[in-house]
Amino acid sequence: MRVFFLKLQAYVKCELGGIWGVLGLAFKGGTDDIRESPPLFLVGRLIQEGSNPRPWSSPRKLSFGITFASSAYEAAHGANALLILTE
Repeated sequence: MRVFFLKLQAYVKCELGGIWGVLGLAFKGGTDDIRESPPLFLVGRLIQEGSNPRPWSSPRKLSFGITFASSAYEAAHGANALLILTE
């Protein structure tokens, strides 16, 4: 996920600030468990860079202090980009 963040930072056309929709927080495909999920690293880095990540996960069992979108559409609405972090 660290390599992905560096590639995102290098290739993204807009600033890292702003709103970023994030889908696919489950650490394993076909599950709803986000504990120790690699995409949470990316969400944390986006926050460190001054961004406002808006992830959607259903159900939202653990929040980690992150504000979750209520739907995938809400995660995407008005976002700079929608990151789909699935297998």
